[in-house]
Order: sequence, then C-alpha cells, then structure tokens
Amino acid sequence: MFALFTFITGITVAPLLAILAATPEGVTILTKALAITGLTFTATAIFGWTTKIDLSGMRGFLMIGLIGMILVGVVGIFLPWGNTMEMVYSGIGVLLFAGYTVYDFQKLKHYPEDRYIDAALNLYLDIFNLFLFILRLIMARRD
Repeated sequence: MFALFTFITGITVAPLLAILAATPEGVTILTKALAITGLTFTATAIFGWTTKIDLSGMRGFLMIGLIGMILVGVVGIFLPWGNTMEMVYSGIGVLLFAGYTVYDFQKLKHYPEDRYIDAALNLYLDIFNLFLFILRLIMARRD
C-alpha cells in the first residue's frame, strides 16, 4: 500500500518537476525548494523529537487547518486567485505541515513497532506536502 501511494504521488508530481527541471531558472527554483524543505523538515523533526512540551493538543488545530486548506484549495480551483493569495495559501500550508512534522515526530516516540508503515506514511506526507507548499511559495514569489 505504501509503495502504491508513493508511486501515485510520484506520477502526479513528476510532470511539474520535469517542466521545472527543463529550464535553468526551474532548476534553481527546485534546488531552493529542496534545500529549504530539507532544513525546515530537519529543524522541525529535531524540535518534535527533543521537546519536553506535550504536543498532543496540536492534533485538533492541525486537523482543522488541514480541512480548511482543502476547502480553500477546492474553492481556488473554481475561483482562481492571484499571486498574493497564492503566497498566503502556500505560506499557511508550509506552517501547517511544519506543525504536522513536529507533532508526528513527537508521536513517533510512542508508536508501537508493528505500526511502522503508518509512521513512515505520516512522515512521507509531511515532507512531501512541505516540499510542494515551499515550491508553490517560491514560484508565486517569482511572478
């Protein structure tokens, strides 16, 4: 199941990445997005793993944020917005998935060993969405 999910997300994002990688400016954008994603993910992962603060209360806020982002994203399909709204939406997405990374890394310490696929899927979704929102933010800023 995990491999299938990874494959499907790969084929949906591959065309965008291929288009970006075909130009020198696109390669620069991808490089920036990857570097920022790596740094953000690492910093939030370390914080989530090492903090003594109980982050379990974040779950409800993160879920509300995710539902809100999905709803706004669906509305954005039918009512296109400009660069400013794209930057706001992408910035909120970056904050949301940085929050999910912190939360999931703290939760990882308490996962039963037989649920490692669930844990891996959570972290995969965190870094994947973090990368996409950072990429969108960089692309919106360049226009």
